[in-house]
Amino acid sequence: MIRGHNMKNFNLKICFLIYIILCSLCIDVYAADQITSSNTKVWSDSGVKAEREFIDGKQIRFNIKANGKDNSYHSFGIYSILGLKDLRNYDGIWVTVSSNINRNLSLQFAATDKDEKKLLYKTDYKFLRRNNDESILNQAVNSFVNIDNKKINRLFIPFDSQSLQYSGIDLKKITTVGLSFVSKGKTYGDVAVSNMSFVTKSESEKYIAKFKTNITGDRNVYIPTYGEIRVPYKISGNTGFRFADNNIKGVNVTEDGMLSVNKEAKQQMLRLKAVSEDGITIEYNVNLLQSWTKTADKAHQLPPQNKYNAETSVYKVLHDRKLVNIIRASIAALSSAFFIFYCRGRVRYRKGR
Repeated sequence: MIRGHNMKNFNLKICFLIYIILCSLCIDVYAADQITSSNTKVWSDSGVKAEREFIDGKQIRFNIKANGKDNSYHSFGIYSILGLKDLRNYDGIWVTVSSNINRNLSLQFAATDKDEKKLLYKTDYKFLRRNNDESILNQAVNSFVNIDNKKINRLFIPFDSQSLQYSGIDLKKITTVGLSFVSKGKTYGDVAVSNMSFVTKSESEKYIAKFKTNITGDRNVYIPTYGEIRVPYKISGNTGFRFADNNIKGVNVTEDGMLSVNKEAKQQMLRLKAVSEDGITIEYNVNLLQSWTKTADKAHQLPPQNKYNAETSVYKVLHDRKLVNIIRASIAALSSAFFIFYCRGRVRYRKGR
């Protein structure tokens, strides 16, 4: 009985040991995608003072002080030493950046292989910005991601083939990864980076598939002084998107992209939005301009109709460029004739005296 009891205890210990090993393996697999702050360091240019304020397992916060002229640029950031990591099974990273800086910041994901070759981004690659419950596709500016100051920026930054330029980097032997920040002029404040993790190809594909989607159409739309104009917009690359109305006075957008603008609209920069079935939003900036700023060759005309009512006819007459020029020329001719007759009359009057 004692021997049987000992065997039972032995079997329980073996099972418990196997359980611990399996749990450890699972933890290691999960942690492999995370970039912890334990081996993360802060770097900066010679003219920038970067001090690490707070650090824990998932977050690093640092204070920045940089003096300089308004046209001077400063660089600083963080990097993590990975040893040798294979990134071929990943297509991007998720990272949260909180900025409390007096200047606007831009950032870029950075990686270096064992031969010190670096990632090289295309100037206008696309990334995903998550604000509250909305995920918005944005476009990089000169290879950098603009950071919304005093906000929590949750970003998906890809490093897939369509986002990168060829640099010869060996993704299966990456030694360091990090974030590079750029500011302009005198800069001071705090930056916090957290929840930085690699995204597998299978997960990132649902984002990257949307990166080929674009809205096409006129960038400038002129507000009519009378009636309404309609301008069509299209979505290319993915048919799973539908346009969303902006709820702006004087402006209406249908699901298929027909933009209607009437005289109640105000001059502004309008962001057309299209939303996918899984909640990803793409945006397209349209300038709503006052009609008096337009030129004849760029002016939107009323939609062609076979029959015009009295109001439409008046609208077309008042906006007929040729008629306006004739009226101007007539006024100029009459003014000149009146001036000549006036001068001659004055001369005759003086001679008569």
